[in-house]
Amino acid sequence: MNILEICHEFNIFNVLKVENNTNGLINKSYIIKTKDRDYIIQKINNSVFKDPFLLMNNIEKVINHLNEKRQFKCENLELISTKVGNNCLENDGEFYRCYNFVNNSITYDFVENPSQIYEMGKVLGDFQTSLSDFNPKDLKITIPDFHDTKKRFEKLVETFKNADSYKQQEVSELYFYIIKNIDQYSLITDNLNRGILPLRVVHNDTKLNNVIFDKNTKKAKCLIDLDTVMPGSLLFDFGDAVRSFVSNTCEDAKDLSNIGFDMNLFCYFVIGYAYKVRNIITDEEIALLIDSIYIITMEITIRFITDYLENNKYFMVKYDKHNLDRAKNQITLAKTIEYKKEQLRKIVKNVFTRFE
Repeated sequence: MNILEICHEFNIFNVLKVENNTNGLINKSYIIKTKDRDYIIQKINNSVFKDPFLLMNNIEKVINHLNEKRQFKCENLELISTKVGNNCLENDGEFYRCYNFVNNSITYDFVENPSQIYEMGKVLGDFQTSLSDFNPKDLKITIPDFHDTKKRFEKLVETFKNADSYKQQEVSELYFYIIKNIDQYSLITDNLNRGILPLRVVHNDTKLNNVIFDKNTKKAKCLIDLDTVMPGSLLFDFGDAVRSFVSNTCEDAKDLSNIGFDMNLFCYFVIGYAYKVRNIITDEEIALLIDSIYIITMEITIRFITDYLENNKYFMVKYDKHNLDRAKNQITLAKTIEYKKEQLRKIVKNVFTRFE
């Protein structure tokens, strides 16, 4: 079935143009332009998401809940049903879904000004606050142990043992730094399991380009890409969001000397975020916000190295050592975060105190 036939299954006709959307590391996306409106059709990566129907049921539940919250209404979170009313299409073992595409919206891969990051903080806070009354147990696990950093580490250890000696040598410096800091990796999951941290519905992939902005007002409208929405800790979302914008470079930049931690952007983000979550966040969660940035940055480092050792099975790559370069980049950022932890804790404390 070609892309036009797939469009017809979603009742999309009179297609003027089909564009490949190269954003995203997991699913293949197409922008479908018609005379009346535009759409996004995505081919779901069912190597990553083993049960696409379960995945789509999670997404549909969360979208319905969010769209009931007036302050979170976002046209980009409108699922288009198939002819027979399903939330995704199966064809010869392949799965497709369709969303409305709002032409007056835009996403950013890089920070252009601090107000974007303030807006990002607010929209993440809106997302978490709007879902604070949604029972996380109503969602199914689409990727087991997705943010269990300790288990990610254990998989890396096993993968490293089975890798060829050349690749072992390539990653050895990164690998031994990761081993040295093992005691930090289970901090969030251990506290979740003990009930010290509340279980919440979280996005789990809160990087900057998953935020939709209005082209005219430059205000953030909503978070998109809900594939990894599952039960977890809001710390996962906070840590990943900060990781995605603070380093002044993209996550696969090879010049590691340019990687830093932009304290100004961090302050803008925390102010926007704290303003929105101040009524739902617990003291225990606030206490671990800075630790979450380090943990999630180390986790993505671990995942990049593991994928490189496994010959790039998970993340889309542009060249053989792409994941290795990503890992070097992220571990450099993690070291910077570790150095600044106490300074960052003071910023968080001061911001949240303002909203008491």
